[in-house]
Amino acid sequence: MRKAIFAKSDAFIEAHNATKDTYTVGHNHLSTWTEAEYAKIRSRNRGQPDPTKFITPPQIKTANQSFPTSWDWISQGCVNPIQNQG
Repeated sequence: MRKAIFAKSDAFIEAHNATKDTYTVGHNHLSTWTEAEYAKIRSRNRGQPDPTKFITPPQIKTANQSFPTSWDWISQGCVNPIQNQG
């Protein structure tokens, strides 16, 4: 089954790269995944931020108040974990 999926992916890659488009595509660790496996990843969050991780921004400061000298974006939940970029 995986070999057939790979063959389909390979045919798509070969056909696309033959068009001399402005970009090329190639194989990666997803080359043998089924549509159901892709759908599972795509449906996790649909690219939307997790509403349970929203933070309250700092209050707007007036001219006579000072801003913090540093701000840790990681501890505020604003930085994604490292992702596989192949």
